[in-house]
Formats: sequence, C-alpha cells, structure tokens
Amino acid sequence: MSLFRRKSIAALISETEQKEVQLKKELGGFDLTMLGIEPLLVRGYLY
Repeated sequence: MSLFRRKSIAALISETEQKEVQLKKELGGFDLTMLGIEPLLVRGYLY
C-alpha cells in the first residue's frame, strides 16, 4: 500500500459509469472515537 495512491483517468471514468457504485466503509468505531478524542487532547496540550 502506497501513501499516495494513483489511478488513471480512464479507470476513474469507467468506475463512475457503473450503475451501482457503492462506497466502502473505511472508518471503524475505534477510528471515529479517536477522531473525537484527539481534538480534546491536543487542546489540553496546547493550552
């Protein structure tokens, strides 16, 4: 897995032309919890 993924424009166009394009679930419960807690920790650290 590379940090910066690249797709060709032709591949992107062919994916959008499909009738049933579904989004993948990328963030789980732990990820969402950490995204909620992180700002509180950073704010406490900076002030």
